[in-house]
Amino acid sequence: MTIPNKRPVFFHLLQLQLPVTALVSIAHRVSGILLFLALPALIWLLDRSLSAADGFAVVAHLLDGWPLRLAALVLLWALAHHLLAGLRLLLIDAEIGVERQAARRTAWAVGIGALLALAAGVLWL
Repeated sequence: MTIPNKRPVFFHLLQLQLPVTALVSIAHRVSGILLFLALPALIWLLDRSLSAADGFAVVAHLLDGWPLRLAALVLLWALAHHLLAGLRLLLIDAEIGVERQAARRTAWAVGIGALLALAAGVLWL
């Protein structure tokens, strides 16, 4: 009689095919971390811009560069995704959209909505 092998299996994370609901959940957490980590820099930029006219000029010059424009686009995506995914989770807590098909549809809506916000940001910048 042979004993079945119950050792853990190594999963390569890039080879897993996660459902869209899992991807939205992971992106929700990542967007929250990005927003949290950006808060000190955003507060510093706001403080600097409100301190005096020369501080405003410095911040305006910083925001004209492509690195901060790219960071602004990433933060715009993070804000839109985190907001939409949070609203989706509130609906799920209210037992709206709990069924599998409804959960998939709302997850797709969150992803598409965040990408539309990103596209609007690209057009605006």
